[in-house]
Amino acid sequence: MFAYRKYADLDRQERIYACYQHACLKYVTNDKMTNLTLRERLGIDKQNYPMASRIIKDTLIAGKI
Repeated sequence: MFAYRKYADLDRQERIYACYQHACLKYVTNDKMTNLTLRERLGIDKQNYPMASRIIKDTLIAGKI
């Protein structure tokens, strides 16, 4: 378990891990992860949606989701 940290304080690997954890949570609750749900989880503003898309893409490339 980790304490909450702001998005800006996370490095690339931590962002990938956060996305992976979010995807797992959504899976076990029978829900789907979307750009919106990830942005809400990480506190990313709506106008910065490409940041969430990039994290999702990086997580896919890393083979985590």
